[in-house]
Amino acid sequence: MRIDVEKPIPRKPELLTAAIIAEMAVCEERGDARCAGLRVRCSASGRKVFFYRYRARDGALREIRLGDVGPLTLAKARDAFTDQLRKLNWSEVACRRQIIFA
Repeated sequence: MRIDVEKPIPRKPELLTAAIIAEMAVCEERGDARCAGLRVRCSASGRKVFFYRYRARDGALREIRLGDVGPLTLAKARDAFTDQLRKLNWSEVACRRQIIFA
């Protein structure tokens, strides 16, 4: 069996905390274990943004930006994530099957 060392192994999401978000490296992205699909990304400029990634009913991968880290706390991002699920008229349990973590 050949192992491809060039391709990173996808990590399972861990429970995000403010400390983890503060220590994120540039161009890093992490998911939250509590809310499947809630992610935070640190851009090349160092700006951190909360967003929600999901697979739409037509099969397309979509992202909804929730807000910048700082003005939007982790607790408020989780609330915004729940609001987005309601707007999409999906339950979180149904969404878990469609989320892409990598």
